[in-house]
Amino acid sequence: MIKSYYDALLKSRGGLALLLSSREEEISLEDETIRSGVFSHYVENGLKGYADTNKDKVITIQELYEYVSREVRNHTMHAQRPILSGNFDPLMPVGMVNR
Repeated sequence: MIKSYYDALLKSRGGLALLLSSREEEISLEDETIRSGVFSHYVENGLKGYADTNKDKVITIQELYEYVSREVRNHTMHAQRPILSGNFDPLMPVGMVNR
C-alpha cells in the first residue's frame, strides 16, 4: 500500500497546491452539529478515504479538492466555495487510504 503512494509520488511532477476554505468575499463557516469548521470537516473526511473516487487507495490533490468542494458547497448551500490554486500536478498524491 505504501509502495503505491510512493509510486504515485514519483510519477507526479509535484508542485505547490493551495487548498483554501473559501473565496475572498466569503466567510468560512462553522457548524455546531459537526463540531468543527465545514471545510476542515470535509478535508478530514476526504483524507480518511471519502475523496478516493477511483478507489486506488491514493488520494490526489484533485480528488481531494473535488470531494471537499462538492461537500462544502452542498453543506453550506453554496455560501462557501473552496478554491484550489497554485502550480501543481493534479495527480499529486496527498494521502492514502489505509483500509
